[in-house]
Amino acid sequence: MNTFEDRISMTDIARLAEVGVTAVSNWRKRHSDFPGAHQSSGRELFVAGEIAQWLAGRKISKNDLSPGDSPGATYGDRFLRNLPRPEAFASVPANAVKRASVGEWEQQLWAALDRSRGRYDVGSQVELVLGLLYLRVHWPELWQQLIREPNEGAVRDLLVQVELPADSHAPRVALFDEILRFTKDDRALVETIRSLSLVNLSCSGADSSVVAHIVDQVLAWFERSTGKMGGAPVTPDCLVRCMVGLVDPRPRDHVYDPFCRSGELLAAAATHVEFCGGEADGLAVSGQAWDERSWRLTKLNSVLHGVNADLEISNTLHVDMHPDRRYDVVLANPPFNISFWSGNREVDDQRWPYGVPPAYNANFAWLQHVVSKLAPDGRAAVLMPNVTTTVGNPAEAAIRARMVEASVVDCVVALPGRLFRSTGIPVALWLLRGADDKAYPEILLIDATGLGAMADRVQRVLTDEDLERIFQEYHAWRDRRSTRMYQGTAGFARSASHAEIQERDYVLNPRVYVQPIVAEMRPERSLEVLNELRADLNDLRERSMDARAALDARLAAIAVGQLPGDAVRDGWTQVPLGEACDVLAGPGTLDRGERQPSWAPVVLPRNIKHNRITDDELEAVKPQNASKLSRYRLAPGDVVCTRTGTLGRYGLVQPEQGNWLLGPGCMRLRPTERVDPGYLTYYLNSPAASAWLSGNATGSAIQYISTKTLGRMPLALPPLAVQREIGAILGTLDSDIMIQSQISTTTQALGDLLLPLLMRETS
Repeated sequence: MNTFEDRISMTDIARLAEVGVTAVSNWRKRHSDFPGAHQSSGRELFVAGEIAQWLAGRKISKNDLSPGDSPGATYGDRFLRNLPRPEAFASVPANAVKRASVGEWEQQLWAALDRSRGRYDVGSQVELVLGLLYLRVHWPELWQQLIREPNEGAVRDLLVQVELPADSHAPRVALFDEILRFTKDDRALVETIRSLSLVNLSCSGADSSVVAHIVDQVLAWFERSTGKMGGAPVTPDCLVRCMVGLVDPRPRDHVYDPFCRSGELLAAAATHVEFCGGEADGLAVSGQAWDERSWRLTKLNSVLHGVNADLEISNTLHVDMHPDRRYDVVLANPPFNISFWSGNREVDDQRWPYGVPPAYNANFAWLQHVVSKLAPDGRAAVLMPNVTTTVGNPAEAAIRARMVEASVVDCVVALPGRLFRSTGIPVALWLLRGADDKAYPEILLIDATGLGAMADRVQRVLTDEDLERIFQEYHAWRDRRSTRMYQGTAGFARSASHAEIQERDYVLNPRVYVQPIVAEMRPERSLEVLNELRADLNDLRERSMDARAALDARLAAIAVGQLPGDAVRDGWTQVPLGEACDVLAGPGTLDRGERQPSWAPVVLPRNIKHNRITDDELEAVKPQNASKLSRYRLAPGDVVCTRTGTLGRYGLVQPEQGNWLLGPGCMRLRPTERVDPGYLTYYLNSPAASAWLSGNATGSAIQYISTKTLGRMPLALPPLAVQREIGAILGTLDSDIMIQSQISTTTQALGDLLLPLLMRETS
């Protein structure tokens, strides 16, 4: 730290001001003039000069003065005193402090991405931008040729020359070969290059590595853009920071990722080393990528963060390419719950010292592989579904028990749900250690399920304060080896012995061991909350009355249409469903697998729920296979239904689900212009339509409906305006149902609050 513009974290502020992180957090929350933070390489950082200036106005109370403070000293005095080079700060006048703005270069960056929108899939967009950024930094002469080249066709010839750095597994790799092979739009390339040339790489708005910061921003956009489709091409930033912060990579460590996604974990390790004062180029990083795109993105990401990763493309669980190599740090976010993970290969018992993982789930294969790659004093962080801490089937429970007894499990952190955009399931972070480290037969269990805040309506994030709380708890527990003192934070963490864990059948879910704190609300606050709940309840009741009045008015305005088989009213028609819709059955089989970036999602019967298409357990097919399945492409307004098994489930395709694929076991109904899709969905869910379907389906144990039979279903069609009105009526009814649910929840909360209040009054 040697300039007034250095960036520091909240932890740094607390250390330099000699206060707790909570105090800094409170300053930030309570004082609107507290300096703002910059997002940099996945962290919230503050300008040191701004903090020094703000603290200069906060006098230290008499009782809080330390031996080094003089009477009347401020936190700013203490802050400057603790800096490595305080003279660098003291010599700069307060009015020289300026917050750097990143808005300008960010706009230029998004403009570069916009130039390629629609011409490439999201993954190719990211690969193109990162590749061009690499070219600009590492091939400056060629970059200058590109931006001066007036001939669009010549741009392609120049890009062909660019190669990624060599390593032991890939001595020569053409960077843009894949993109140039599948696109002929040279104009898009030129426009993207020119937009990216405007990005100011000397901008002071990022940290010491502006390029690394830009890469992090692009990958964060990648995660947001593809998260809804699933496959998690990038580990969410807050989880990356949590994992890296806990294992704490050092400058000379060798770091390994057995399932590189976009290289975010390896790149974050390099950033962490630099942030702690080390040199990233002293860090050795290795990894295994699942496909060529993952390989290229990881390579680019690591190089642009200052390290050259030694990478290979391979299935880690099939073959350990380096059986004798051990690593100081392993970071892994492998795919969850993979079935048939060993393929047709014979399982090598020697690879699984704690037990052969079952064929239907690879979770404990990943955990054992990570342990096997750790050096004797190595440390690892592995993301797993929370079920791994409790699963009771004999094979996996036995493996978990042996891992506990072998002392390779250091800590388990239970995390909240919705940290991934692609799934809402809660995850657990397993911290593992080398098999030779058996000194302390205890495991730290942290219940962090109550942490986090919703960043938007889809995704939860762990805040800086949340991460700091986890870090402090874990490091306090680790320090017990020297201090011999550790008292877990009540309601948050607890250290459990192997004997106690054995008594609980080796369950490692922290919520089994950490008892929640039931805080009694102060009487005055209870009354405040009581009045708030009463006001909420009155508001909900008024909204319910309005919704019901609107519903009554709509019902009085029109007559609800007849059901299948009824006489046709004036202005209505009754037609076979096949005349009002194009009915298409899904393919018999598809070569599909776990969701991955750029793969086409496939709608299966399990994805049809509550009149919608959900992304729960969504599978996908490779782009080359999807290109052959154009007739099964879905469009907004299509209705997808089941054709075997549980019949009578219908889901309306939303705009963001366009171009998904119709899967096996389903049929697609594409309404003509005379049919409103919303009306069709409601009609098909009517009791009479369900009865018709049940009476015309074939099969006994497993029912089945053919496209020909479904096409005969009678469909009552009012005029289009009436169809839309019916949809509006049912939409209003749905709104009232939601309000009634909120009323029920609020009433229950009111009852829960009243019970202790009434007991206090009567005691």
